[in-house]
Amino acid sequence: MVQLTTIIITASVTFILGILSFVLSQVLQRLYIEAAQELRKTIGRVAHALIFHANAIPQTEMIGGAVCGLPRETLQKVSNDLRCLASDLRAAYNVIPTYRRVGRWFKLPSRGNLFRASAELVGWSNALFYSGYAAHHDFRKEIANALGIEIDANVTIPTAKEGA
Repeated sequence: MVQLTTIIITASVTFILGILSFVLSQVLQRLYIEAAQELRKTIGRVAHALIFHANAIPQTEMIGGAVCGLPRETLQKVSNDLRCLASDLRAAYNVIPTYRRVGRWFKLPSRGNLFRASAELVGWSNALFYSGYAAHHDFRKEIANALGIEIDANVTIPTAKEGA
């Protein structure tokens, strides 16, 4: 009888610990791992936008009548995309509890760098209609630096600050 009681208690404790272990792992996965992965995906979408929208400048007429740049409607779509990415970065930050600690564990950008990248995305979005390539490159460079993204590795383009 004592042996049967010991077996039942051992099985019950094992069962309860198994359930607790499962619940705890699911909580950690939902709160931290999936949220960190979503932030990484958003950073990947920002990296894509840095390259894909690099040519987004207002349409202007060049010497000889050639037209350079994108029409206003296309620039508006690019602007909306950039603002959406800026919002997604901030949203991803707010989803992860105790971001500072978790950010170090998952090697995510700091809060300051996320918010700086978000602000630069909004700035680039605003500047699309009024400035040229060199100013846009400055925004792209700041965003890439803030998020640890490597762009234009072998290309040196003078920025507006450098006198382009």
